[in-house]
Amino acid sequence: MIALAPEDTGAPEAGVPDTPDADAREPLALRLRRITEALLIAAHGLRAHDAEAAHDARVAARRLETALSLWRSALRPGPARRARRELRRMRRMLSRVRDLEVHLAALRPMLRPLTADDARVARWLERLERRTVRAREVAARRVRPALVRRVQKWIEAAAGNAAEETALDAVRERLARREVEFQECAAHALEAPEPARLHAARIAAKKLRYALESAPGPAMPSNPLRDEAAELRAAQRALGEVQDASTLTQRLTRRLRRWRAHGHASTASRVEPLLAPLAARSARAAEKVLPKLRAILERASRPVPAPPAPDPSPDAREARSDVAPPTAPIAPRVGRIQRSIRSRRAAPPAGSG
Repeated sequence: MIALAPEDTGAPEAGVPDTPDADAREPLALRLRRITEALLIAAHGLRAHDAEAAHDARVAARRLETALSLWRSALRPGPARRARRELRRMRRMLSRVRDLEVHLAALRPMLRPLTADDARVARWLERLERRTVRAREVAARRVRPALVRRVQKWIEAAAGNAAEETALDAVRERLARREVEFQECAAHALEAPEPARLHAARIAAKKLRYALESAPGPAMPSNPLRDEAAELRAAQRALGEVQDASTLTQRLTRRLRRWRAHGHASTASRVEPLLAPLAARSARAAEKVLPKLRAILERASRPVPAPPAPDPSPDAREARSDVAPPTAPIAPRVGRIQRSIRSRRAAPPAGSG
């Protein structure tokens, strides 16, 4: 079994309430302060080489970014905009660290048996380890406590005397848009469960879940999705397993291509069999998440696409495990999410290859 993502222990994430309404009675400024303090704790953890600090910091940054976006009508625009811009930079850097950590954790047990017979495999694994260490060091400097405290001051300036009541209509409208976006992405993933569509559904589920957590009860529209926080989290985790297997497959495929291009076909032939268990892992995760997405949409009274016909061909199933452009028409919101994902990947991430 290849472990690509941390096991779900059921414990809440950093700064995350157990239910969307857990902080419903708190003023907006206090809710934002609690999440900012979670980010500050994670920033200290990065400097102390805490294994979970990158994940906790990324979750807190995403939740802060979502809350500032959701409540922007009640916030002072200048400091809120500066805080969101800095949080976005932090989150993207932490995402690169997290990808390297997940890939390295999966590749170590897979490649270690091959390192004794092939020095190139050993050197590549060592380079990945060094890149992961460097990425953590860069993240610790970039997400340093002093910078988080500066973001905290911007957020406090933005949320000072925030008039939440006057922004409730805008918050309801934004929540409704997030719900529609998730429903469309989930429906398109059910129509054609390709990694790119499943990833778009994961991003939409994450945005909706954090938006629901950032809104008090009166702001939530009377939609069944408001009661689906636990299901959204489970679906998001399963979708993350698909994405981890997909990105690791891409990393391995790029390395195999480079080895062959430099005349090291024997090394590539030793490593290539590792792609098959990754494809199987991705397929199992996709099979696990599709019923969850279908159940969420059914409870939200959304028309649910019929399941795709089973494909008896192993070659076709393996081909589907790699990232491929969707062949069916894409809804505007789904296409926007996928274009955003592609634009972030246009520049090679730190430590690629």
